[in-house]
Amino acid sequence: SERGESIHMPRVDVARAALLLSDASPKQVRKWLGRTGLDRNEKLLVNTGLKALRAFPESSDSLQEMAAYKHFVGPRMRFSVCLQAALICAREGWLSEAHLAFEDRVRHLLAMRDVQPLVDGGWIMERTGLEKGVKLGRLKEWLWKLQIERGATTREDMEAILRDIDWQDSDVDTWPTFSTIK
Repeated sequence: SERGESIHMPRVDVARAALLLSDASPKQVRKWLGRTGLDRNEKLLVNTGLKALRAFPESSDSLQEMAAYKHFVGPRMRFSVCLQAALICAREGWLSEAHLAFEDRVRHLLAMRDVQPLVDGGWIMERTGLEKGVKLGRLKEWLWKLQIERGATTREDMEAILRDIDWQDSDVDTWPTFSTIK
């Protein structure tokens, strides 16, 4: 519905800010946002828009990147795509090779079914004895990545994946992540 779409489309000045700051460093972004009249939620939307611009999948060949991006932007998918299209067209030109490749990735993203994690932190804590914290969060992300890579569709599949990986004796910093989102 039109109302449903509009609640996920920030004001124009928020979109402009995200586009203007797209090449800025995090320090420059913080400094600029500190000087604006944007409220806290609008500043958060600018930062989220900037993360979405940086995280946009480089190709539609990576199911993991596409699923992670779609999950990350959630209901603001169209807003994020509009920002990305504006940047690509400004930098590369409308109907350029880069723009056409972008449009292809967007078609794939929009057609792709949402891939939600099959297991949550509670499920993982029950099976591993881990407590809330960085290690649990990283294990959850790793399991979700493997769920997508291996086409897991049930919690039994996830049990098998958890048994297969070396999460107990390996360094959490070596675990795979959806690096495009960070």
